[in-house]
Amino acid sequence: MLAALGSLLSGVSRVDAGTVELVRSLGPKVVSSADLMQYATHQWTPEQLDDHRVTADKLGQIVNETFGYVGKHRAEGINEFQVAEFIRNRFAEEEIQSPDGPIVAVNSNASDPHYEPSAVQHSPIKQGDWLLIDLWAKGVADGCVYADITWVAYVGETVPAAAPTRDL
Repeated sequence: MLAALGSLLSGVSRVDAGTVELVRSLGPKVVSSADLMQYATHQWTPEQLDDHRVTADKLGQIVNETFGYVGKHRAEGINEFQVAEFIRNRFAEEEIQSPDGPIVAVNSNASDPHYEPSAVQHSPIKQGDWLLIDLWAKGVADGCVYADITWVAYVGETVPAAAPTRDL
């Protein structure tokens, strides 16, 4: 039943707001079918949920190890790309995968939603930096679902006091 409903709902219609308002002005209540569509077409199997939880646990472990890696190697002159490579190596060891990423970004690089360090474009990670690590992965079996973690940290011993805010 749900499979048939899912295939029925696989074509999504969109309507502009002006048309919705016109229909509402004539009396009918317009409601979204988003919840029904989500229920009918995008439910995880118990195996997918289990794999997602396992992958999320692995990502949590990897991100903690990554912050330790940065702390251990910071004095040697570590950079964003080296840290991203560390994460990719840990993915392989844990048998999880991602076609791109992770994002390892310091300071202003963290504000670029499309930033990904490379061998030729990266910044050093230094004392006093703001460090963002965004990593996502899934298991290697067919049908696995991504888990995603984004964490930030201050590179140093003590986080500085917040700067005073001002009204704009």
